[in-house]
Amino acid sequence: MEIMKKYKPKLTALLYVDPIPILQLAQSKRIITDREYNKIKSISDSEKQVIELLDTVMGKSSNVSQDFLNILKDVQDTYPQLWLHFEVEQYNDQTANGIQSTMERYRQQDHSNRDCFICCILSHGSKGAIASTDGRFFPIQKITSYFTGLKCPTLMKKPKVFFIQACQGVKCQQSVRVQGDCGGHEPEAELEPEEDAGTDTIPNDSDFLLGMSTLENYVSFRNTSKGSSYIQALCKNLELLCPRNCEILSILTTVNREVSEESHPGAKQMPEPRRKNCSI
Repeated sequence: MEIMKKYKPKLTALLYVDPIPILQLAQSKRIITDREYNKIKSISDSEKQVIELLDTVMGKSSNVSQDFLNILKDVQDTYPQLWLHFEVEQYNDQTANGIQSTMERYRQQDHSNRDCFICCILSHGSKGAIASTDGRFFPIQKITSYFTGLKCPTLMKKPKVFFIQACQGVKCQQSVRVQGDCGGHEPEAELEPEEDAGTDTIPNDSDFLLGMSTLENYVSFRNTSKGSSYIQALCKNLELLCPRNCEILSILTTVNREVSEESHPGAKQMPEPRRKNCSI
């Protein structure tokens, strides 16, 4: 119990990003009662959920507190790559053939019991492509093509999200001084409605969302000590806003704003979300 009191602020910071899995484990291990579980789960704020959970556990015996700490240790040891309910696998320094075989392996998997698929790629790049370690360029469209409805039917009608950190050209986006009370704005382009294909069919490439770190033809910046500004902003806002049930495009809009506000020598960077027949 004393250990939990001492490290309560750190435990709160660690768990508030995604407290539900730990809450469910605490209930299944009878560390908290069903009534306590329902009370904590009904709290809308994640941080307050965690505080209430820790206070509830610390209000019990020292043995219960130790059991709870054991749960946290087991989760950390058994699922070190668990993030926001996602099972994460990392592949480093992929050749073009390695990228192809990795995509093919995930295409062939049975995703029936999964809610969605996310692929994050951090590399150098050129227009419409990412660079492999053997000096070849692998088209982004080819990467996404592995997960169309025809090629990967178990992901049909499920979100397929690709975050790409890579240059898409050699141009630099120039910084522009903001002027208040401007005369007007360009009208936003309207999306043309999709042709009705019937209730039993969907487009082959539906439910794709691409989060690009930069616009087409432009460079993407990376700090040598802090890493990619886009990936840093993306991870921070996913961890902060996903537990609040924020919609993904709203999160990416926040990421766009934060990245665009950063200053680079003589240039700016603006990420670009792209979606295709997307219902997420």
